[in-house]
Amino acid sequence: TLLAVLAIVLILAGFVFWRQDRSQRLASSFSIIQARRLEGVHTRESVAISPDGRYVAYARWDGQMSSLRLRQVVNAGEVEILPPRRTSYVGLTFSPDGNELYFVSNQEGNPHHRSLYRMSALGGPTQKLIEEIDSPIRFSPDGQRFVFARFRAATSTLEVRTARADGSSEELFTQFPGYAWGCFLPGVAW
Repeated sequence: TLLAVLAIVLILAGFVFWRQDRSQRLASSFSIIQARRLEGVHTRESVAISPDGRYVAYARWDGQMSSLRLRQVVNAGEVEILPPRRTSYVGLTFSPDGNELYFVSNQEGNPHHRSLYRMSALGGPTQKLIEEIDSPIRFSPDGQRFVFARFRAATSTLEVRTARADGSSEELFTQFPGYAWGCFLPGVAW
């Protein structure tokens, strides 16, 4: 019986040692995240970080006009990718591969009519993808589709819709009648 008790104690001690060693290995396998303040990024509208963490896109507002800027995180190099306009840029979202930047912008003079645009993350021409959008987009895990919200004022209905990454094949996913609209919505998640 003494040998049986000793064997059980050794097995339990071995199990405890194995669990503790495994927990320490798992904890050390997570990388340490370093946060850094980005000086000079002044915005009140929208900010997005590229999937690889190398770039920050943001809307700069000067009180009357808004521009889109791209900043490299490591060396703080910065470029204007869209010149100032009398509009707002909200819902900035990088494509899953980081090559494109999606944003929502209102028509000049009509803050409640917003459209979704896409452009190269490094600047260039913009392409209008969807009209009447009331939230940022969020991509599906495979990056082929995105989800967004649209408010229908006539029926007080909030629609959750999906579309392909190029804005085509828009589909209604679900809707919520009796919704009280509160301007630009914080967004939906896939």
